[in-house]
Amino acid sequence: MLTRPVQTDHDGVSLWLGRCVSAGRTELICAFDGVEPLVEEQPAASNSCPLPWWRDFRLGLRDAAGREFPSERFHGGGTGARRSFTATFPPLEGTIRAAELRIDGPFGAWHLPFELVPLDGVPARQLDVTSTEAHVTLAATAFARGDDYAAVRVVASAEPPLRRIDEVGRDGPLGDRHDPVLQVGEEGTGQRVRRRLDARRSASSALEQVLLFAAIPREPVDVVLACDRVLVEEDVAPCVIHYPDAVGEYAFGRFRLRVVSARPNVASRFGRAVGLDIDIAGTDGRWLSRESVEVDGVHALVGVGRSAVSPSLHLDVLHPGYEPFAIALTHPIVETDGDWELRFRA
Repeated sequence: MLTRPVQTDHDGVSLWLGRCVSAGRTELICAFDGVEPLVEEQPAASNSCPLPWWRDFRLGLRDAAGREFPSERFHGGGTGARRSFTATFPPLEGTIRAAELRIDGPFGAWHLPFELVPLDGVPARQLDVTSTEAHVTLAATAFARGDDYAAVRVVASAEPPLRRIDEVGRDGPLGDRHDPVLQVGEEGTGQRVRRRLDARRSASSALEQVLLFAAIPREPVDVVLACDRVLVEEDVAPCVIHYPDAVGEYAFGRFRLRVVSARPNVASRFGRAVGLDIDIAGTDGRWLSRESVEVDGVHALVGVGRSAVSPSLHLDVLHPGYEPFAIALTHPIVETDGDWELRFRA
């Protein structure tokens, strides 16, 4: 795990590394700041997609032992002066305490050294603690702690009519936080999650991940891992919206949506799109993932946005909108509240 965020600057441009976790694989979260727009980012025609700004970058990771690793996955975001990106590399050995990120591309050549602290200093202790509410079961399966952290491995599973768990906890749209909390001792001092590590899905679609917290006392103590919100995907019939006659009310699972407007030829970061404004008042905090939108039966390239102060959802669906087509919304994601508590002796 990264000891602290690091940054380096060159000719008015900065490269920032905010996260590095090596558990099963090495994941980095970084950003460039102060960059100038690239000419190649502009689409050649109104109906074409802009090329990704990160396509010509080469990333490498060099550990303190001199071993070099190419990136296995690299994906960026942003179109302004700040460009964020994530990168994945093979796992580093547990004894490595320092490494260097190397980048070569349109923003120049960069070398950013950083330091690591171990996550595996203490063997994990197996747990078997569960809590079930609202067709959702949370289980704590392992616990470990070191000088700088406490870690709990959790498994979240869903029962019908739910399809699967999308996320354990979530920040609310108005800043009302719903991250899992580790309550320590009789006074119940609460610590929110610092990191989520090594997320994976089992064959049964259960979500498994490690929740990382700040260090807790070394002496034995009773703790409670508490969670009051999960994101779940419902298994329901698709909500089909026919364009151009899209404005109107629709059933989506156990709720109703209202398409307020549908505009063709809207500029989006993908290219020309149809922009939909959807009223989601009373839909229990509904969200959509980009993987749950189809156009004429084919997975669609779509931008999803949501207002922080009003119950509205905006979709940019990659399609010029000059001819009729069907948009299908599938597997709605619902914020489900509950009172899940996992108690154990640390």
